[in-house]
Amino acid sequence: MVFSDGSFLPRSLFLGYPDLTFIDAKTQKFGYTLNHKLSDNWQIRNNFAVATTRTRDAFAGGSDIVDDRLLVGISAERRGYSIDNYFGQIDLLGKFKTGSISHQLLVGLILIAMFRFLNLRLPILLLLI
Repeated sequence: MVFSDGSFLPRSLFLGYPDLTFIDAKTQKFGYTLNHKLSDNWQIRNNFAVATTRTRDAFAGGSDIVDDRLLVGISAERRGYSIDNYFGQIDLLGKFKTGSISHQLLVGLILIAMFRFLNLRLPILLLLI
C-alpha cells in the first residue's frame, strides 16, 4: 500500500488486529529403525518415520488506506490445516570378496510422501468503514 503522496507505509506499521492474529501449531514425530543381521556379511536395515503437524491460525487486516489515516476493507480469516510427512527406507548391506578384492555393497530404496490438508473458514469478520 502507498500513501497519497507516493510514499510507502513504514515497515513498523502493522495493518492487522493483534487480538485476532495468532498461530498455534503442534507437531508430533515418531518412527522406528530395525536392523536384521542375516549373516556375518549381510544385513537388512529398515526405518520409517512420521511427522504430523496440526495448525490453526487467524489473521485480520485491512486492504486499503483512505485519506492516509483510515484502514478500510477489513477482513479476517481463520484456517486449520495439517501437514503429514512420511519417510521410509530399506537397505541391503553386504560384504563379499572376489578373489583378493573386498567389496561392500549397499542397495536401498527411499520413499517420501507429504500430504497437506486445508480447512479454510471464511470470513469470520467483514467490516467496511
